Amino acid sequence: MTLVTISALVVLAWAAWVLSAGRGTLRAVILVALALALFSFAGLIGYLHVAGFDVLLTDNTGRLAGLRPIFLTMLGAFAGVGGLLLLVAAKVETGTVAPILPRANEPDRFGLTSRWLHWLIALIILALIPSGVIAAGLADSDELNSNLMFAHKSFGLLALLLIVVRVGRLLRAGKPALSSGLANWERFLAKLTHIALYLLMLAFPLTGFLLSAFAGRDSYFFFVAVPPFVDEPLRAVVQPLGLLHKLIIPIIAYALIALHVAGSLKHALVDRDRSALRRMTG
Repeated sequence: MTLVTISALVVLAWAAWVLSAGRGTLRAVILVALALALFSFAGLIGYLHVAGFDVLLTDNTGRLAGLRPIFLTMLGAFAGVGGLLLLVAAKVETGTVAPILPRANEPDRFGLTSRWLHWLIALIILALIPSGVIAAGLADSDELNSNLMFAHKSFGLLALLLIVVRVGRLLRAGKPALSSGLANWERFLAKLTHIALYLLMLAFPLTGFLLSAFAGRDSYFFFVAVPPFVDEPLRAVVQPLGLLHKLIIPIIAYALIALHVAGSLKHALVDRDRSALRRMTG
């Protein structure tokens, strides 16, 4: 399973490179594939919701278990909206040329390293949510559950490390300025959304790791097993962590990602200002 997980990582790393510096048509193909994946996930959530089989909350989510159908519907809806936005983004990218990029950031756009980290983290986060939902709906004794959780935990810890590196680079090297054509409220919303996204990207894998650690379960980082903090689950800690990791953070993350993509597309298609997209794709 370790080799399969590493192979998946290689594919994600390649896709992140294409989204960072590849030709527009190839970027569009990957965006369409991501959109189809989100549609499939939304369809799965819809099926589970109709079938009455909830997988987002298990016995470690506490008193809010009765809100499962609402949370399922919200998560599926945001996944569907995200898929539609990615299809629009694919249309925008079709036919554009591959950018010539330096490694370092420039005043009006991110460099190759920052772009690659951005897209790799985004792809990993998008993969973590469906894998966790599917695994949570399987019995602990199921081999597919074990394989999915191994990949889920490995990618989660990798995402945490990459996000720390990404934040460190931003603090050290700075980032390109926002478009001069943005209104004050758009600048405020863009900055607020970015801060919230970084906080959520840190909180998502961190709460997952702590959830396993306080539930008495091993975590994994590819070839390395990370032992838990306790032998027996601490329910007082596990319940709020489960609520955060399995419901609240994924829903807010999908909503913010949709808002982030929608804002970039609004500038490109409505305002006829591609500077926002150019920061990461041009």
